[in-house]
Amino acid sequence: MTKYYVRVKPQLTGENAVHKETCPFLDDIKLKKYLGEFSTCQDAINEASRFFHHSKGCPFCTSEHLSLQQNQLRTWYRFSLT
Repeated sequence: MTKYYVRVKPQLTGENAVHKETCPFLDDIKLKKYLGEFSTCQDAINEASRFFHHSKGCPFCTSEHLSLQQNQLRTWYRFSLT
């Protein structure tokens, strides 16, 4: 089981990103809420949706990064920093 967090402050797109504890895009502890331990990212997203209506998994954490180009990850990360 993996520990998951949700970013409290939404991205510019209005979504709250859900991250694994080992995610390189997971930032300051004050900006995230611990969700618990889950066997899948989707379970963590479902839990995050209880607190933040527009929760979405981080592309890096959900393995979508395998199909994303490097510049797409940079763009996603840039929007998550606001």
